Amino acid sequence: MNSNASRPSNLQDQVLIVTGGTGALGSAVSASLLDAGARVIVTYIVDEEYAELAASIAETRDAQTAGRLSGRKVDVTDESAVNEFFQTTASEHSRLDGLVHIAGGFVYAGLVETSTEQFDRMWNLNLRSLFLCGRAAYPLLKQSRGAIITIGARPGLQGTAGLSAYAASKAGVINFTQTVADEGRADGVRAFSVLPSIIDTPANRAAMPDADFNSWVTPASLARVIRFALEEESRDMSGAVLPVYGGA
Repeated sequence: MNSNASRPSNLQDQVLIVTGGTGALGSAVSASLLDAGARVIVTYIVDEEYAELAASIAETRDAQTAGRLSGRKVDVTDESAVNEFFQTTASEHSRLDGLVHIAGGFVYAGLVETSTEQFDRMWNLNLRSLFLCGRAAYPLLKQSRGAIITIGARPGLQGTAGLSAYAASKAGVINFTQTVADEGRADGVRAFSVLPSIIDTPANRAAMPDADFNSWVTPASLARVIRFALEEESRDMSGAVLPVYGGA
């Protein structure tokens, strides 16, 4: 059972979508939102990753909490698949209170070394996917006065050597989020972008074995920030860009 007592939350019984909800960050966010009492629908690509998440939640939470988790295999860069997913969600749950868009990708390459295919991949995974999911979610969020949370990155604020395609796509994510926040003011739809530094994940540790892991931000810490952004207490912060840099 989960040993961490969850604090009172106004997310109880809210319907929340977490795209990319089975990765290292997505799993932490999904678990945090389930602990807050929400119904969490995750999108995934790899069947085994969703099975692992569901098994972990079932082992560490009670049956009622585990029963609030569901998943759908969706390519979030595919327009028809995204539209069908959100239509199905609306039909099955009659509402949507929040979208946490974690799905995305990363490539490390300088300008000259970056292939056109790599650039297109960053644009599709990080920005096109957000556009498609945000556009499909907005009418539902307008009804519930809900929120969109995106994952930006520090290089999205200031270009960083070796990250031309990634940084450009994340700059687009940040600007898109702020634009949605501005458009959403009249409709009560909020939008926030959370900007992590390096996230302490097994993949990042393997890629940078000599780094100081203690300076990295943990998935659990990011999950707490994302949870706060979804809650009522953050209502007056729409449009905020929230840096979560840890000790880096």
